Amino acid sequence: MAKYTPLEQHLVKTAKQGSARWVASFSKIEKILGTSLPPSARIYPEWWANENPDSTTKSQCKAWAIAGWKTAHVNISKQQVSFFLQKAAPAKVQETKQYTDHQLLLKFRWSLKGAVYLDHKNRPKFPDVQEQSAVYRLVIETETGIQFYIGETDNLRRRMQGYRTPGPTQSTNQRLTGIMKSSLLLGKAVRLEVMRSVRSKEAKSNMTLKNFGNRYVRCLFENAAIILAMNNSEKILNL
Repeated sequence: MAKYTPLEQHLVKTAKQGSARWVASFSKIEKILGTSLPPSARIYPEWWANENPDSTTKSQCKAWAIAGWKTAHVNISKQQVSFFLQKAAPAKVQETKQYTDHQLLLKFRWSLKGAVYLDHKNRPKFPDVQEQSAVYRLVIETETGIQFYIGETDNLRRRMQGYRTPGPTQSTNQRLTGIMKSSLLLGKAVRLEVMRSVRSKEAKSNMTLKNFGNRYVRCLFENAAIILAMNNSEKILNL
């Protein structure tokens, strides 16, 4: 065992115990080493200097440096020295020189399901639809022009029933039902359309989005249709 290996082992143990500073008398260090320090250690502060452990020829410096410590506050008059645990240098973050652009292509069209009428109780009567997930559009002719409402649902039949007989807390359904009834009473047309022939693809992969059973997919297409209508200056009842 090298002369200063016990000091190295002691410093490693001290660090594991959670200490980051250790003040030791020269006598304490000699006790750990099991032998006396050289006379120069008690006379010259330079003996305790920190150097690169890979290039230093000082075995004592190599011992505490390998353990991850460095010396400071050498006090020759008090015959003591302080050791400080060196903090690991933060990992250098490699600069990203290239970013990946993603492009999602969406293609869809609206397919007519049928006209909306008023029944004998002046309630909107919708075309027969299945209990299926869908993105849909209500096209409402009004005195001021055509207005659209675009929505998504996991059950199209139930959603249309909600417009036919809106509940007391369904404010959106109540509002849309009122607009449709007003237009129909004026002899204007109202129709229901659903999104069809859906094609979508991430440009740099073969990922496709065709499953309207997934709410995230439905919301993606719903919002895309709303934004497209806004860009076309169409009047959207969603807003």
